[in-house]
Amino acid sequence: MLADFDQAISFIDDFSVHKDLNRIRLGIDYEAEFAKLRMKIHEGMDKCEFYGAVNGALNLVQDLHVSTMGYDYLSAYGKYQKRFNFAEDETFESASRFKECEQTRPSLKLPIIFQDGKYIFYTAFTYNGMEIEAGTEVQTYNGQPISEYIQENYQLIRAVKLGNGEETPYTTRFAEYGDDEFVLGLSDGRELSMNKNDSVEFSAPVTHEIGFMTQTEPKVLYFERERILYIAIPMMNYEYAEVINGKIDDIYRQKKKVRKVAIDIRGNPGGNDMTWRAVLSHLASKDEELRLNLKAKYNDRVLQKYAEGRDIEPVNVPLLDDRQYWTLNDNVLDLPADEDSVRFAGKIYLLQDEYIYSSAGNFSNYALTHDNIISIGDTTDYVGGGQIEPLFFKLDHSGMFFRIEPVLDFSGVKTLEDFSHNRVEVRIPSTYKDYYLRSTYVGDLYGVEFLRTKDKLFRYVVKQ
Repeated sequence: MLADFDQAISFIDDFSVHKDLNRIRLGIDYEAEFAKLRMKIHEGMDKCEFYGAVNGALNLVQDLHVSTMGYDYLSAYGKYQKRFNFAEDETFESASRFKECEQTRPSLKLPIIFQDGKYIFYTAFTYNGMEIEAGTEVQTYNGQPISEYIQENYQLIRAVKLGNGEETPYTTRFAEYGDDEFVLGLSDGRELSMNKNDSVEFSAPVTHEIGFMTQTEPKVLYFERERILYIAIPMMNYEYAEVINGKIDDIYRQKKKVRKVAIDIRGNPGGNDMTWRAVLSHLASKDEELRLNLKAKYNDRVLQKYAEGRDIEPVNVPLLDDRQYWTLNDNVLDLPADEDSVRFAGKIYLLQDEYIYSSAGNFSNYALTHDNIISIGDTTDYVGGGQIEPLFFKLDHSGMFFRIEPVLDFSGVKTLEDFSHNRVEVRIPSTYKDYYLRSTYVGDLYGVEFLRTKDKLFRYVVKQ
């Protein structure tokens, strides 16, 4: 067990770029935190305790691409993943012994939004006879300020956010990772004792969850009066691009006049970058370019995996305490207009929220560099930017698997804050009242009626 834990730490040390960043950005003392977890390792320990200790080390990195993945996921998609220290034809069967240890989200889902530095309930509910009003602020967790609790428990909580002028990290999911029973201190002076295996009774029926995967299907709508072409991409699935482009062609065959295009990626968790590139290529009036500057850590293991046959020069990065990195990718990718492009030359508005990640975040980053694409909505407050596929590792004795994101996007980076990348050009943040409206609306949030009459982002596009 101890050998496997040490092996896991060595992989994190050698490959995890976010560890270097968050040592400074979040002030994490990794040597001390890893040492605390190592003290828990002993021969004969329960396998789920060991699984938890390794997960704690991974959580400390504070990146959504640094994690274990469930056995069901590995069984279905493991064959597509990049590997470091195990054979291409090796299965992920050894992960099955940890299936009972996998963490699942508790049944209790608290309707919380982080707004202007405060945790606020965005809808009213009742719990154990206590009525809580919408707009009530949550100030403490088990008697401790929430920000303080988060900063003391990075090994439990992933991944925290930091941005939009906030001085301390935050996450609206803080209560999911702690004790089964906990107490929330409220702004009205009351204390709310809860169990995360319970549920709350909402005052108004919740018809839509707020978060990732809120869109259910790809859509292409034409708004006749506004002459807006609306495209919804729920996740970066390349098959969706083919469906979307076909529907765009249907509208253009009807000789519809298009003044603006709105592409909606709210709730999009990512996937294949070729999805959004294919949609843009089908809209494009000319060939475009995508500039990348991706760097990885400079050490023997990383070079063994990614630098074979290349003449590599290390560089010291002052922003990261002069740690050595090398440039994995510093070039220009062509994004040509496809031969059947509709040649749209007007403004494209990218609608995004705090629930986009991975390749959806890459699309958002690209919009910042493109004069004709305007991103609107809210930022993720995660570290984003261009990425490559996370790399999978296997521990020799336990057979446990996990993944690590091996690169940071240095494109345009001059300060630590620039590593976030997922900024918007026009920020239109959501309030708790917006969350209430979206979560209780009876109907399609991505349908004509809601978009035209109630959606803040789409209505902004209409007014431009």
